[in-house]
Amino acid sequence: MDFDTFRKQNLKRWNEIVISCFWLVLFFYVIGQVTVLILSVQLDRAEFELQNYLIYHMLIPDLLVLILTISAQLLVRVKPVGSELGILILGTLVSYTIFSFMSGDIHGGQVILALPIITSILYFNKAHLLYSAIVNISYFIIKYIFFTPANGNVTPYEFVVSLLMLSGIALIGFGVIARGIEMWKLLEDSKKTEQDLMVRSIILDKLTKTDALTGLYNHKTFHEYMENLIEQSDSYPLPLQLCILDIDNFKKVNDTYGHKVGDTVLKHVAKVLEEGTTQDDVVSRYGGEEFAIIFTGKTLEQSRILLEEIRQTLEQLTYEELEGRSITVSGGLSDRDATESKDQWFVRTDDLLYEAKRSGKNRIVTEHFISEKTS
Repeated sequence: MDFDTFRKQNLKRWNEIVISCFWLVLFFYVIGQVTVLILSVQLDRAEFELQNYLIYHMLIPDLLVLILTISAQLLVRVKPVGSELGILILGTLVSYTIFSFMSGDIHGGQVILALPIITSILYFNKAHLLYSAIVNISYFIIKYIFFTPANGNVTPYEFVVSLLMLSGIALIGFGVIARGIEMWKLLEDSKKTEQDLMVRSIILDKLTKTDALTGLYNHKTFHEYMENLIEQSDSYPLPLQLCILDIDNFKKVNDTYGHKVGDTVLKHVAKVLEEGTTQDDVVSRYGGEEFAIIFTGKTLEQSRILLEEIRQTLEQLTYEELEGRSITVSGGLSDRDATESKDQWFVRTDDLLYEAKRSGKNRIVTEHFISEKTS
């Protein structure tokens, strides 16, 4: 996302902030007027005309500023995005109104002309800032040159200082915008770098946990899951079954058709295992042509039925690479015994796999069941 897109996405919120500033300016302007009124009455200044002050220095300018502020509020509601230039124009008129109606003997009132310039900085738009700077500085110069009596006793020194102040605020504004954009870009680059690192971390984590060829969990991850599941099973009633599968006569496949064909067979077997088990089960390539599966939340019979479906699916698949032949698997399946250690459970299941191989292959063996070999 570039900075212009970011700025457009936040214009609505920034417009609301600027409108809040309008209301604050009106509030403090009224507070200042009331303060001047109280002080003038208490000091009993002879030159102070109460009626004139109330009408021309309070009622009329306050009403104009209120109308301009409400207009800006309505503009934002009608057009939440894209109304910023109109808001800046209304803000400029607010500053003109306050400056024009300010009592002639109050020095330094020209500082109010800096408000539109400062407000334009909030939009982080150099064009808006340039507009505000040119319009307000030009207005101040023209008013000083042609309407000095109406502006009170502004000395040449005050004129030069005020002009430099307004110009300085504009220059600072350009620096703020440039620095803000730079900081935003640095933040975006940092976020992108962080995202890249996160992606790399995820990929690396996956590489350390999975087998590169089949995409299944590897030997190390299998044992980690096995240990964790045994701990859970010991703490909570979580049924577990362990199955060790082996591809029958796989060495002959490699010797006859080559390791590339052997890799194809391994990937097909892995896919069938993943599709034949549930999301709660842990399927891994234990090593070579051997696979290990941990079934969770099932009975021994439910796990055996799933394995039988897998065995039959593999038996029925044929491979062009094997000249139309199929491959078969043998497996041992056992229930978790809480009195056994992890290694004892694994050895007992491995013995069942050996029994499946010894008794003719292409079958699943449990302590109580040997599947029938299909022709």
